[in-house]
Amino acid sequence: MENGKLRTLNGKGVRALTHAAFKVGLLLYCQRNNLPHPGFLVLDTPLLAYRDPIKSKKGALSDDERVVAASPVRENFFRHLASLENDAQFIVLDNIDPPPDIDKWAKTEVFTGNVDESGRFGFFPV
Repeated sequence: MENGKLRTLNGKGVRALTHAAFKVGLLLYCQRNNLPHPGFLVLDTPLLAYRDPIKSKKGALSDDERVVAASPVRENFFRHLASLENDAQFIVLDNIDPPPDIDKWAKTEVFTGNVDESGRFGFFPV
């Protein structure tokens, strides 16, 4: 339950975002309470609510995903992770464009899936 409603009643994008927030919170909790944690997280599509509904196979955004997509959550999400640079390392795999000024506070790598475009073809070298 989340705010008195079943988690499954939220759209996939909102669930992805809250799941990522939980993982980051757990990492910080472990560190602040001297509990074991490797000190890094791999977050897979935490910002699913920002997907392009036209190109996505998932279809149109749900009502709650539209609210999230219209808010500054995307920029704040990346800024918050960057603020934790001395505490943890984060690898974020997502299909959204990061905030335009992200190069000031994070290392990014663009995977294009196409050898002719600028950016890497994929995670593993061809």
